[in-house]
Amino acid sequence: MSKLPSKSQNNKSLKNINSSLSEKEEEILEYIGRMYETNLETTIKRLDLANILNCSPAMVNKLLKKLKDKELIIHKKYGEIKLTKNGFNTANALIRRHRLSEALFVNLLGLDASDAHEFACKFEHILDKKLANQIEEVLNHPEFCPHGHLIKPTSRTAEIEQSLPLTEFTNNDFVKISQIVNEESTFLKKLAQGGIEVGVIIRILEKSSIDKTLLIEVDGKIIPIGEETAKNLLGISLRIGGVIK
Repeated sequence: MSKLPSKSQNNKSLKNINSSLSEKEEEILEYIGRMYETNLETTIKRLDLANILNCSPAMVNKLLKKLKDKELIIHKKYGEIKLTKNGFNTANALIRRHRLSEALFVNLLGLDASDAHEFACKFEHILDKKLANQIEEVLNHPEFCPHGHLIKPTSRTAEIEQSLPLTEFTNNDFVKISQIVNEESTFLKKLAQGGIEVGVIIRILEKSSIDKTLLIEVDGKIIPIGEETAKNLLGISLRIGGVIK
């Protein structure tokens, strides 16, 4: 009977895989890993990957073939795309590097959280596991990135389990923003202009039954937000039995 590879062998194999990946290949794995965070059964489409990578479907096909040859994904032509076990572990390592980069830029260098994602997208590709571990040590092992995502994607916390999209709350609910799902720079900057960031407490003033728009109060300001924006903002209710915690 063949023996399972040891943990050190697995780490060595993962290191070799990481060093052989192009930036585009890493971005595909990271994107799929992010989708898996919300739903392991999510369907990954080639067109979505083409839009994310800003390249042609033909180029996506070439990248998928390379990832399949490296045994990181399972993919049949024009079929769904799934991560293998090695692909899943690699994707989580890439996500960790990205979120540690964001935490470094915000917590240590004082960069605005709305700018951190864009810079991290570039910086993450030059990090290896050793440097990522050193950054984590310097930052005193942060649990969350500046946008409320778990730095180690496979772990769960009570706060994450209790978080709901703003669309799920009702009038007069007080909500602490716990996570911003969409990390695109333009979206983050738009939220920052309204004072909306992780940790901020808002109040739901009114939910429109017609166009699903929400009126929220942030630090004394009344701001309308659309349904799509509300779905991308997760929060935790601060009311228990009608009393604000």
